[in-house]
Amino acid sequence: MVGEAALGRLSPENWFAVLDRGDHYVQAGFGEQAATRGGWFALEHREGLPDRHFRTEVADRAHLVRAFTGFAAADDNWRRECEWQRLNF
Repeated sequence: MVGEAALGRLSPENWFAVLDRGDHYVQAGFGEQAATRGGWFALEHREGLPDRHFRTEVADRAHLVRAFTGFAAADDNWRRECEWQRLNF
């Protein structure tokens, strides 16, 4: 799977991963370094402009794998698994 090995290595020392297609991307961060609870993951995606940047927090690494794999395959079903909040920059 796309990024499964990299996402499996997320830790306090290696806390960030990103996969992009131009101005669209999905990214994950681990724990407090990513402004989430210890042991949890921040999952974000952006669809071009800053007003299309969304974030959620998940405890299960499998969510990250599905998001990165779905993003790579241009399959948007992974977005339905979580409640997303738009970030304002």
